[in-house]
Amino acid sequence: MTASFTLSAETHIGIVAAYNYSHYNFVISRRRGGAAILILSSIEGDADLYVSRRSGYHKPTFRPKDYDFQSTTCGLDLIELDNLTLPVNIAIYGHPAHIESHYELAILMCKSDKATLDDLKNFRTLFELNSDEKFLNFVQELAISQKDYVFMDKDANDSENLLGNDKDTKHDILNTTLYVLKCLVQLLFEVII
Repeated sequence: MTASFTLSAETHIGIVAAYNYSHYNFVISRRRGGAAILILSSIEGDADLYVSRRSGYHKPTFRPKDYDFQSTTCGLDLIELDNLTLPVNIAIYGHPAHIESHYELAILMCKSDKATLDDLKNFRTLFELNSDEKFLNFVQELAISQKDYVFMDKDANDSENLLGNDKDTKHDILNTTLYVLKCLVQLLFEVII
């Protein structure tokens, strides 16, 4: 395992109509390396995840020639990416079985040239984040905190590994509550409008 790496997260909440796409693009500004895990949660309906890693701004679609990775389950969709030297182009497709699909896209990025996807997988195992739901909750909380999480390998450093413990438990609960309220208010406004 790599001696240390920095994790950051972001989430995007949206609605996509049947047969339509929402597109996102991100780049980890490093010359080489880095890893990311994308998690798409369909809150209502069924949204599917397509990713292209081609250079330039490319809009992936559900056609096989237009994407490099896909996840089209009826539950959580998860795509793991390694060696992020090219832009990551993301498409969220609204499945035609539903008039519209409400979704949350969570992105966990590893900001280290030397870190690999295996490091992220080992991190999930170490902190017992093996179920996709637990992992999604971790990524959401990291995104809410708007702070980077620095992972230090015990073998490389005598201090303990801390899971972002620069804030107390009450602060975590408050942030989670605020996040849930934000989601509910956003959904209410969408229903009213």
